[in-house]
Amino acid sequence: MRLKFTVCVLVGFFVFFSQICNVLAVPVIDTGNPPYEEWPQGSVENSVKVSNLKESGCTISWITDVPSSSRVDVYSDAAGTVPVQGSPFTTNYFGVSSTKHYVTIDSTTIVNAAAGTTFYFKVTSSDGTEDVAPSSGALYTFRKASGTPSPANTVAGVVYSDPGLTNPVNGVIVYINCTNRNSALLSIISGDPSVGVDGGWMFDTSAFRNMDGSLMTINAGDILVAEAWGAELGNATTGEYVYQAAGFEMLPDMVLTAVPLGAMVTPKPDLTISAASITFTPSSISLGESVLISVNVSNVGDDSASDVSVKYCEDVEDNVIGYGNVSIINSSETKTSSIIYTPQSGGMHEIYVYVDPANEIEETNENNNNASKSIFVIPSSNIAPVLTDGLVTPLSGNQTTVFTYSVNYTDADNNAPTVKEVIIDGNAYVMSSEDTNYTDGAIFKYQTTLSVGTHNYKFRFSDGLDVVNTSLTDGPVVTYLNHAPVLTNGVVLPSMGTVSTQFVYSVNYTDADNDVPVIMNVTIDGVEHTMTTQDNIYSDGSIFTYNTTLPEGTHTYSFKFSDGYDTVQTPVYTGPTVGQENAVPTLSNPSVSPTSGFDGALFTYTVTYTDADNTPPTIARVYIDGNTRTMSSNDGSYDDGSTFTYSTTLSAGTHNYYFEFSDGYWTVRLPESGTFVGPNVTINHVPSLLSPQVNPITGIEGASFTYQVIYQDEDNTTPTVKRVYIDGTPYTMMTSDSTYYDGSLFTYTTSSLNTGTHTYYFEFSDGVNTVTTTVLGGPTVYENTPPSLASGSVSPTSGISGTTFTYSVTYTDAENNTPTIKR
Repeated sequence: MRLKFTVCVLVGFFVFFSQICNVLAVPVIDTGNPPYEEWPQGSVENSVKVSNLKESGCTISWITDVPSSSRVDVYSDAAGTVPVQGSPFTTNYFGVSSTKHYVTIDSTTIVNAAAGTTFYFKVTSSDGTEDVAPSSGALYTFRKASGTPSPANTVAGVVYSDPGLTNPVNGVIVYINCTNRNSALLSIISGDPSVGVDGGWMFDTSAFRNMDGSLMTINAGDILVAEAWGAELGNATTGEYVYQAAGFEMLPDMVLTAVPLGAMVTPKPDLTISAASITFTPSSISLGESVLISVNVSNVGDDSASDVSVKYCEDVEDNVIGYGNVSIINSSETKTSSIIYTPQSGGMHEIYVYVDPANEIEETNENNNNASKSIFVIPSSNIAPVLTDGLVTPLSGNQTTVFTYSVNYTDADNNAPTVKEVIIDGNAYVMSSEDTNYTDGAIFKYQTTLSVGTHNYKFRFSDGLDVVNTSLTDGPVVTYLNHAPVLTNGVVLPSMGTVSTQFVYSVNYTDADNDVPVIMNVTIDGVEHTMTTQDNIYSDGSIFTYNTTLPEGTHTYSFKFSDGYDTVQTPVYTGPTVGQENAVPTLSNPSVSPTSGFDGALFTYTVTYTDADNTPPTIARVYIDGNTRTMSSNDGSYDDGSTFTYSTTLSAGTHNYYFEFSDGYWTVRLPESGTFVGPNVTINHVPSLLSPQVNPITGIEGASFTYQVIYQDEDNTTPTVKRVYIDGTPYTMMTSDSTYYDGSLFTYTTSSLNTGTHTYYFEFSDGVNTVTTTVLGGPTVYENTPPSLASGSVSPTSGISGTTFTYSVTYTDAENNTPTIKR
């Protein structure tokens, strides 16, 4: 079948129609405008999107008009001839057939590529009758990401199906990007379990990336736009949202409608200025002179702006000193606005500039339209400022105390200070005030903590012309506030040993002030010993140790430390216990037998304990799957090795074990670390006995009787018991068939049965489970009465050669036995 496509434009987006002679339903991918330039970012015309860039790939999504399959072919080359590892990718979040397609790309080819490497792809969908790909020419692209996001702020929202916000909708693809920064897309499925809210979506802002895959930091004032693409469920958008960087922010709710996304979106200008774009000509003036204030206004938006108003203010927003106007600023263009300004007072003045102050122009970003810059106006005559009431409070404290330096700055000319400093111990620090009326005095302050000791200070101010200083004053006095150190985890190891054992005493010394200890002792049996450490960071804890040998006996110890201010001491502890020189015992020949078997079988753990001192173990354990079991031995000679065992049944599964022994001085383990693996225990199926019988069921004494039964074992286990009990006496049965899982016939034949009616039953075992049949009757054996012959004759009694002679005799048998010989 040949398929013809027609492309038409409708409301700013493209729709494909298929024209087929028998009108088949062919999936149509909302592909947009060829030639499919790189970085499809969810415009109205294009549903094919790249999102969630990462070091191993990304997420690729698109919409089709009918449920269909999903396939993404990813290539390393622009020609589309070298597929990456794992390509094609066909796993759709929404299942094997859907109108929504959400495919995750993960490939080692991408992992091993350099950051920013470009990869190429195409998407394909099929409803089982036809394939439709979005491009027969150029391919879409994405780039390998770099860097790992660190969780930061969160933005979230909810998708609903109704304006009343009562029906949240799961299963909608939600995208978000930072439009003023042209970020790459992030995406998630509404109601995803990671969000935990029906219809909910959530993004960590640290995950935003640039188009080249590098991490992007978004800031307060940036513009975020989220969109919900639900195919037949409808679409929605939050519109432009000004990011606040508030930690957790809920964007406007999205209500799904049939309106195409972006159908009403139009380009907008974005007017911006900064302090750097404001200039003064000349840069310095005297009172009575004029200055040209100019500002460069840039349009970084997508559309032009006309009749742009510019407002100029002095010191505060309400003090307007002039207006400017720019007739038109095209996209990516910068125009200059200027006014002439004649200051009415000397001193420092802050000039504020506002572009589009009445917000008459709709912009992409409304938060970058103002800036300010300072200019100093030299007064015609200047009265030097006066500093009074200079002091610091409190006059004393410790290293955590916040000290406040304050002074009253008075300037009859109302000149703002160009220098406003407190000099502490010779170092200058800038002071601040909320009062801008300096004619009646403004209090300036500076707050800080100080180091231990006696300090001095003075104040230095200038109104731009005259510099004034206060005299040097002593104070404040700062004394040391000490945090007592803390001792934790004091211990001696090992807890027992011999006179040659090296014992290690250790304790954790923590000092919040990071003070070096001046006393760092362990007291052993009343004698102090100095401890040492390799860690000089005491604020988070430092381990001090002391190593020594000890004489025989039980000892005591305690720890005592001082940071030079406070002394701390632990209680007196008992230990270690020290004995005479003792040989370390050894463990050898570890095993479990059998190494595999069924549940219910008996498994025996074995190890050889050897102690040159012939000391019996105080601990003799095997740990099975972490559970302690005590072992035993009948051999009391430990110097040449004594075998210890422990037997138990085990549940199905693979087990592990290790051994631990102690002679009271030394504890040894086998293996030294980790565990041995085994045994492997499987579930045992009880065997079955089928069709028990004996043949024949009757016969004469001396006849052969065959007992038979079918033994069936799902585990194909050879029976360890295979008996038939005849009148209570067991007899071993045989078979020639060793395939037991589908049934094997066992038989036993005897001709030694006495006369009478007999009984029998069968007993079999697979080594774990024993099964028997019920007791059955048979066979019946009769005593044999010899047969008799009578009326023997030949006829005729005479004849010639060729005559036929007939011999006859009458055979009589009381048990009606068929003759076995008849001659």
